[in-house]
Amino acid sequence: MRFFGLLMVFALASLSACSGSRTPQPETIDEPLGAIRLDHLNVIDTLDGQVREDASILIVDGVIEGVFESASDIPSPPNLQVIDAGGTYATPGYNNMHTHTVTDFSNRDKELAMMLANGITGFRQMSGNRGALEARARGRLDFELGPALLTMPGEVLTPFNAGSPDAAEREIERQAEQGADFIKVGLVDRETFFAVTAKASEVGLYSAGHLPGDVSMREAADAGYRAMEHFGTGENLFYDCSSDPQAYYSDPAHNTEIPAWLTKIPLAQQMAQGRLKRIMINPAAYAEQDAIALRQRAIDDFDEEKCRDLARRFAELGTWQVPTLVRLRHQENGELPEYDLDSEAAVAYWDEDERKIRQEVDEVYAQLPEEMKATYLSSYQYHLRVIKIWDEENVPMMIGTDDSGLSPASTMQDEFEELAEAGLSPLKILQMTTIDSARFLGRTNTMGQIAPGMAADIVLLTTNPLESVDNFDDIAAVVRGGRYFSKSDLDALVAGHDQ
Repeated sequence: MRFFGLLMVFALASLSACSGSRTPQPETIDEPLGAIRLDHLNVIDTLDGQVREDASILIVDGVIEGVFESASDIPSPPNLQVIDAGGTYATPGYNNMHTHTVTDFSNRDKELAMMLANGITGFRQMSGNRGALEARARGRLDFELGPALLTMPGEVLTPFNAGSPDAAEREIERQAEQGADFIKVGLVDRETFFAVTAKASEVGLYSAGHLPGDVSMREAADAGYRAMEHFGTGENLFYDCSSDPQAYYSDPAHNTEIPAWLTKIPLAQQMAQGRLKRIMINPAAYAEQDAIALRQRAIDDFDEEKCRDLARRFAELGTWQVPTLVRLRHQENGELPEYDLDSEAAVAYWDEDERKIRQEVDEVYAQLPEEMKATYLSSYQYHLRVIKIWDEENVPMMIGTDDSGLSPASTMQDEFEELAEAGLSPLKILQMTTIDSARFLGRTNTMGQIAPGMAADIVLLTTNPLESVDNFDDIAAVVRGGRYFSKSDLDALVAGHDQ
């Protein structure tokens, strides 16, 4: 296996190994939920983008009781709290469908507060462990002052816990018994990958995550892989949309063999931890030049019809995609002036060690050959082009940021903006973070819309989000589980974790 691939093995293994070291404790408050009425709202229908003007929403015990044209038509439960929403626009809360918040973040309470302040009311956890699953089963991951944990896996599958088909099947059985919602694939070989998709389905779970380097996206979709993250994580997309995919998969520069000796190194997982943060900041800084040269050839060999045919297959099978564009932008646009991972909010959140690590990685990236950097720039524009094709071909997609401690929750707005840059409409982007997330989870009866019976997870925006994604960040208030947080409440919640 290539050097970059080995680093990723170490990183993923370390992620699984160290993530169980602390059991999160929930924030709690004692007051009952009661009833809230929000008046003078413009309520957005996420199904078709229609806006219901000057409406009222009644919320009782964390559930939307109804949406009404006139406040005089609304029943008045005991102890009703009435809030004048002042003509704001109401959308369902945003869902971040790829994050590593619960088990991997060193300051979870502040991260959850930041997510809520950015309108995120639910998240899909992408790395787990037995301890976190047990804590959730005991209700210790029910975050009342943060977004809802919507779904989570057990440990990420790597050569350390899934080094063969038999080992992977045993691990999947263990994770099913532990209460995992799905199986997250990190890095496994080809034979093991197909064993994983079959076994996960057998035990009633779905598989999602990364793709082995020698498994095409079409093969994975045909095998029943439910969701692909980061365009498959590797070179697969570039090859699959070329005029001759097999020629690239068989090229010597694309060596995907995982050496058997890897998992036999004593303390190999612990050894990985020093590399983990650096790789998570920017894997592109540690790639090999010949592999990236092969990628450039595939980019130049782009075949749009092949790409559209693949997209139509995703749409036919219901294979979901979570692009995490902002993550890829940080990796592939490293030296552009507008590259701004180091936002004010992020820098303020990092400690001195994290700032030093970021500087180290930036210096490694800066030393890469210019042709590699040029390929990365081409790669990102390629990803934007593919996103637009997927949109046109109705590929099911969700929004995620892949934040893992070094790319904080503020990047959700960046993701909205990158999707708009790719040519997606504001309504489509809003759907991806609301109703489409509900569809993926099979929860359209409880989330994704503002309608009777839905969970009262709502974002109030000062300006109309259907006009521009810039307005997605113009947050006036958030309702989470029936609790109302004004902008000042949210600011205070975040500031409270700075003490």
